[in-house]
Amino acid sequence: MNLFLDCDIRGIYGQNVDETLARRLGLAVGTLARRKHVLVAGDYRVHTPQLMEALIEGVVDSGCQALVSGQVPTPVYYFGRKRLRVDAGVMVTASHNPPEYAGFKPILGPLPITPAEIGSIRALVEEPAAATGGGSRMSVDLVSSYRWWMRDITRRLLELALRVVSEGTRRETETGLRIVVDCGNGCFGPVAPGLLEEMGYRCIPLFTEPDGSFPNRPSNVALEVGRAATMAAVLEHGANFGVAYDGDGDRVAFVDNRGRSIPNDVVIALLAEDALVGRRGAKVVYDIKCSQIVPEAVRRAGGVPVGRKSGHTFMKTAMIRERAAFGGELSGHLFFSELGGGDDALYATVRMATLILRRGTDLATLVDSVPRYVTTPDLRIPWDGSRRELIHAVRVSLEAQEGVAISDLDGVRADFGDGWGLIRVSVTEPIVTLRFEARNAKHLSTIMERFLAGALGLRQKVLAAAEEWARASNEAMGFRPLQPTDGPGR
Repeated sequence: MNLFLDCDIRGIYGQNVDETLARRLGLAVGTLARRKHVLVAGDYRVHTPQLMEALIEGVVDSGCQALVSGQVPTPVYYFGRKRLRVDAGVMVTASHNPPEYAGFKPILGPLPITPAEIGSIRALVEEPAAATGGGSRMSVDLVSSYRWWMRDITRRLLELALRVVSEGTRRETETGLRIVVDCGNGCFGPVAPGLLEEMGYRCIPLFTEPDGSFPNRPSNVALEVGRAATMAAVLEHGANFGVAYDGDGDRVAFVDNRGRSIPNDVVIALLAEDALVGRRGAKVVYDIKCSQIVPEAVRRAGGVPVGRKSGHTFMKTAMIRERAAFGGELSGHLFFSELGGGDDALYATVRMATLILRRGTDLATLVDSVPRYVTTPDLRIPWDGSRRELIHAVRVSLEAQEGVAISDLDGVRADFGDGWGLIRVSVTEPIVTLRFEARNAKHLSTIMERFLAGALGLRQKVLAAAEEWARASNEAMGFRPLQPTDGPGR
């Protein structure tokens, strides 16, 4: 795989990511920062300390001062850049990827990194600039100020929520909502449960000890197995809801009080409506993988839905440029105007808690109030050949069909009137991801058949994945088995 992706740099430690790469990256970022400060932080993966030290060495060799915050959640790193008024920085993390992965999230200016800036970094990594020396390093404590800031901003949120709730809910609030907080042995373990307790919530913590081997569950909370412990703990403890954080703390998955994992489309719809209270006409950004329930919820609440390409930096840039009230990505990134358009899994937890208090009901009731369509999860299909050529073949077939609206915003999306399909290249893994939605199951199978008509080799894999999902969700999809006359496909 290409290490240099649209939004970050990511690979496998010991194979294509090592200390030499990290040092060259530090030198490249420092060179582009032009002898200013560079903030450096990292997650708790086993190899992160070694990579951080090599990266810092490169920053110092560039003549910059490396401000080193140690191993902290990615949202704390984001907070630190604003707090210290530092433009350039690198977070050493592979986010939600498995333990063997390593990665870097660089930034050079006030806006999120762009593909062009990643290209500039890559050029300097491949042909390093001369090390000028003269730099230095200094340790900075970001966690203490982050805790103070989070307590302050959430106190104001809680005060606002309690103005409109019943006395019965007020009494429950005095003892605190019960929240299962599954940190997944990631970065938020030492921070989130204690901070939520200080805010007045009653926490049931899970897997709080940082361990970059992720011994208890995957770092990726988009996977069902990554949410299983949270679901069981909510039922066991009678919690009001549960959260599961990914390895570096910028993605979150929610579980309602009935122990059900909430689809992120539904989470985005609920929080979008909440963010639009008193802000009619404000914009809400969502990635185009989301269900139609998201733009429909935004319009009902008086907002303006803005669809954008999937990817953390694309979403955050859209949040800033559109001055949006809220944004959500299907992967579990949730963006808030109060964070300058940024994402923070802990802050999202508090926003969900205050939403429950303000609405005066339980989360399961709120979830059931959101309209639902027949929507597949992300169908993640490994593909050894050219993924670009595959997507082109799908598009050519769609262009030949009538009554199809095609978008190239992110991969290829086709709207058929009664539903849609999407195929895109993953920026972090050698796969293509597909998603489909329809008003009912019968239409979904037809939409999938039409969408995949131009890539029969892919069709077989996708329908097999969809059948597996359908069995697990007790949906009768009625997919047509692949016929011998369909040919070899592309």
